[in-house]
Amino acid sequence: MAQGIDPQIHRKEQELAQLQNLSNTFYKVTENWRLKYQTEVEPLTMEKNWLRLEKHLFPVLGHYPVTKITPPILIEAVKPLNEKGFNDTLHRIINLANQILNYTVTVGVKVSCFRGSA
Repeated sequence: MAQGIDPQIHRKEQELAQLQNLSNTFYKVTENWRLKYQTEVEPLTMEKNWLRLEKHLFPVLGHYPVTKITPPILIEAVKPLNEKGFNDTLHRIINLANQILNYTVTVGVKVSCFRGSA
């Protein structure tokens, strides 16, 4: 019981944090965001946005816990779009990522991309 911390409780807290990270991957959170967002936009808009996410963000960030996504990680994920000069797609993807991360903060998950939430 170093520093007044019960090792069993500490271990359980660590296990819970790991499980929470698994359920809060960028992909899982985006699925939840999609359920809310699809009621606010036309079906074709949602379909196009989802295809953009599948093509450009999920391969790189889909498995990341949203709590671990930092600005440099997000920048690295969209770097290929910038290098190819796909500026319209780049701006749309950044906007989508921002909406998703804002949604994540709104539902109470602390995200590294936002000041004061880490």
